[in-house]
Amino acid sequence: MASTKHLAYIDYSFGNISIRIKQNQSSFLTGTTIWDASHVLSDYLNNIFRKKSNSISKPPLQGKYCLELGSGCGLTGILVTLLGANTIFTDRQDTLFILEDNVGSNIPNFSKTQKEFKNIDTTKELEGDNTTFAGQALVKELDWEQPVSKDIYDPETPDHIEYDYVLAADCVFNIEMLDPFINTLVHVCGPHTQAFVAMERRDADVINSFLTRVEERGFTWNRIPKSKLLKVDGVAGVVEVYKLRVKKTRK
Repeated sequence: MASTKHLAYIDYSFGNISIRIKQNQSSFLTGTTIWDASHVLSDYLNNIFRKKSNSISKPPLQGKYCLELGSGCGLTGILVTLLGANTIFTDRQDTLFILEDNVGSNIPNFSKTQKEFKNIDTTKELEGDNTTFAGQALVKELDWEQPVSKDIYDPETPDHIEYDYVLAADCVFNIEMLDPFINTLVHVCGPHTQAFVAMERRDADVINSFLTRVEERGFTWNRIPKSKLLKVDGVAGVVEVYKLRVKKTRK
């Protein structure tokens, strides 16, 4: 990431999908530049979702709902949206400016409200070129240290969404933020949700503590083999990706 932080824009290609990400080089906020974990997670998801698809014409994630936590510049969420998913991007208020810029410049389908987002027709044929199978996009504020907004997750409301996938890249790096992050995962992951969490191995104690705590909070986890992950600028093995599922016995 250090080699690209000075760039105003970074271009990414995932098969037939091209994404241009804007960075804010002058900001000291963690969510305004691209981190390696986001690139590695995006590449991995692009590969597995395309392989799972049994249709040439139908987008791999059409009709699926994704929630991205700590979206930052939005690379991973943008990718899955361009693969057909209907995606809610979330982050703190102070980083939404860069997130909204990137989502708006890469995805044509914006929803203004949760109700509009929920009620779109996900079965119709989608058209376009680079945005070939773009799903719907919604950008929302979400601070893990605050209660999760009811318009992001509330089973009691008619507009409630059960997420198929929850995505998070480089959200595990600070021991003090582990519990707020895990609390959010517990809140938004349903019995059928698959969560993919990518992180750089900066501090083994932080990662080990995260894995211990998510187990205690009712998740199972599997580490994705390094052989299946993109090698970025010689940092292979530094980025780790974990797949989390809610235990069937979790109350």
